[in-house]
Amino acid sequence: MTPGIIYGAIPADALALDEAELAARLKVRREDIASLSPRFEASLRKVITPRYVGLRTPLSFPEKGKVDLGFTALESHSLAACLAGCKEALVFAVTLGHGVDRLLRRAALSSVAEEYTEDAYASALAEAAVEYAEATLAEGRQTTARFSPGYGDLALTAQSPILEALDAKRHLSLTLTASLLMIPSKSVTAICGLR
Repeated sequence: MTPGIIYGAIPADALALDEAELAARLKVRREDIASLSPRFEASLRKVITPRYVGLRTPLSFPEKGKVDLGFTALESHSLAACLAGCKEALVFAVTLGHGVDRLLRRAALSSVAEEYTEDAYASALAEAAVEYAEATLAEGRQTTARFSPGYGDLALTAQSPILEALDAKRHLSLTLTASLLMIPSKSVTAICGLR
């Protein structure tokens, strides 16, 4: 185990679906969420195995637009601005597990609409898992906004050193494809500053 790595499971019943998040992903009004079948959420909660892995790392800014996380240096003016004033960062990954991918493949065989709806529910649950993991790993400390590879000017290639530093393959069975997509698909990597 890599020193400083913290990992754990997230109880599925601890994940509260944010109706605004779900409505945005489904592209419907928030008041329309109640009319959706509860089976989408119920089927997902049966197959998810939410887990997280994270580490706290010293943070420095060797030059303008560069962020040194100790295990890798990233070039991103947006990330540097987000983390400005912090001396420590929280780097973490979260996944809902492989069961979601299997469920989504089965839903795709039924109908495009069912796959779309199930995917939106899964994405909203993944966001809830990220919030749970961040709160757990921050241990009461205030955090900056979360920043993920592929957002703003932070290259998607940042996924690789982050997952390697977290030993995410061992802790979460989380891997990258050649095109830098994560498997399981409902997985997130994030960086935030600790104040």
